[in-house]
Amino acid sequence: MKSADVVIIGAGMAGCISAKLLSAQGLKVVLVDKYEQSPPVFRAEKLEKDQIDLLQKFDLLSQRRPLAEPLGVNVNYSEGRITEDHDVEQYGIRYHDTVNQFRLEVSKFVEYRVAKVESIDEDPQNGQSQIIKLADAESLNAPLVIVASGYRSSLLKKRGVEYREDKGLASLSYGFDIERTDKSAFDSNAYGYFLKPAKNEIDYITVFRIGDVMRANVFTQLKSPDPRVKELKTNTHSSLIKYFPKLESLIGSFKVTSKVEMFATHFYQMLTPNINGVVAIGDAYQSVSPTTGTGLSKVLNDVDVLCNVFVPRWFEQQSFDSEQINEYYHFAQKKESDSDSKRSWVWYSDRTDLVYKLKKNALLQWLVRKSKIKKFLRPD
Repeated sequence: MKSADVVIIGAGMAGCISAKLLSAQGLKVVLVDKYEQSPPVFRAEKLEKDQIDLLQKFDLLSQRRPLAEPLGVNVNYSEGRITEDHDVEQYGIRYHDTVNQFRLEVSKFVEYRVAKVESIDEDPQNGQSQIIKLADAESLNAPLVIVASGYRSSLLKKRGVEYREDKGLASLSYGFDIERTDKSAFDSNAYGYFLKPAKNEIDYITVFRIGDVMRANVFTQLKSPDPRVKELKTNTHSSLIKYFPKLESLIGSFKVTSKVEMFATHFYQMLTPNINGVVAIGDAYQSVSPTTGTGLSKVLNDVDVLCNVFVPRWFEQQSFDSEQINEYYHFAQKKESDSDSKRSWVWYSDRTDLVYKLKKNALLQWLVRKSKIKKFLRPD
């Protein structure tokens, strides 16, 4: 049985960055994923300023793919007005290409195993160690296991971990490539079209450059069996013109040039477990709505807190019991990040109903007329 200091399950962005940071601390790290290469997936496609800052801190910003210039000026449409935002730093990325580059970089410093993990069990001979069983019949042994395998890890469920869910707090996003019908270049590398709060549960569309392609992301709170779920996927162009009537005035006449991808999720959060030596980060702990733009922020913050604050402490103390692990989940910086992410999600959900409440509430109508709460009716 091979031994390590840390075994990381999941070689997505969270797992790869954790492996890099912990290896740099002199720890023996084994990174495990069932795929050698990340398959094409529709995930985070734009880096925001706080995410850029953290990737720079981790010395990984230069590993993003494509390695393109910042998007520059954002041209936005909201409430009948077109505005330009010059004070913004963003990059368009291909998530799977970026993750694969991270894997290539990290494999220089850590052992990267391609295998499916069957289970994580406490070592019966040593309560301060975990046995990670792989599908190829081999096992690994480590005092600390980081679960970074995404959506509500089945490995954690096998250990008795439970999740608190709110399926009413849902998110459905679409992603696809577009080009101008006259083949000309777009006037800007980044656009945003924000709808007024309404019960149609469609929030906004962003259009931005990834390398030599213009990419569109549509963010909604739609849920099946709503017919608009299929409509936006199969009749994408006509649906966009229907729900964003000024879109072609903003970006020009366009057509969809790729498959329309979808990503659906709902809110869940892991209930603090009583497990020694196993810690969850990213979506393995709590889901995020892509609409809020905080997905990567929460993931990178999880990594920062875990790898730069807690893991060094645990190894210094040689203590990996559940009490120590749970201090990470309750650390102020992490709790604030988790709360901000959920709060933003709830805000988008609540705003869809606020317009209808206004019709029935004279006080709220008066507040809106007095511009007391207008700023809360549109995204930041």
